[in-house]
Amino acid sequence: MTNKHYIANIVDKNWTTISINNKSKNMFIVVFIFIIALYFGVHIWLQYAMLQTLAFLPLLGKISISILFWILALSIFVVQIILRKNVSPAIGHCLYWIGNTWLVFILYTAIIYALISLLNYFFVPIPYGIFISMIFAILAISYGFINFSHPKIKHQSIEIKKTIADKQNMKVVFISDVHLGYGINSGRLQKFVKTINDQQADAIFIGGDLIDMN
Repeated sequence: MTNKHYIANIVDKNWTTISINNKSKNMFIVVFIFIIALYFGVHIWLQYAMLQTLAFLPLLGKISISILFWILALSIFVVQIILRKNVSPAIGHCLYWIGNTWLVFILYTAIIYALISLLNYFFVPIPYGIFISMIFAILAISYGFINFSHPKIKHQSIEIKKTIADKQNMKVVFISDVHLGYGINSGRLQKFVKTINDQQADAIFIGGDLIDMN
């Protein structure tokens, strides 16, 4: 191969790499725009349903509810910006839970309200569907928070044909999705550590999502 062909080959490989990177970047932009549009679209849809149900309220009441609704809708973006700055752990912890709780709340509400809307269309009308959806969303979040605050230990026996350090039995602890950061403070971390240490394991395996925003 001549030097000219060799150089052309290198340029061709570099051009292919650049093209792939550009395609990946464009795909990321398209997906990002779609997610943002979907997020705000869902909020507009739910706000419309809520105001339709609250049609009896005076204009000032509707405006007040709408302002609060959109403050919470934008909180997830504001929180992500603020948490990248140097803020106190207490403020960061509070903001983290406000933004993420609202995100989960709106997701559950949208799913439940979509199901209720289908029932309204094909079967029987269900009054106050938007508020029923919100109540179920709050119950689901509360149930999840209780489980989160009281992690359960699941025991699983696995048989292997290998021996390790002449041991017949070996106890292993596997943990994942700890999300250390503003969501999980040092106090809760200490509880996790105590729970793990109480197992008296021979080895500890840590899965992904150990630290948030890293």
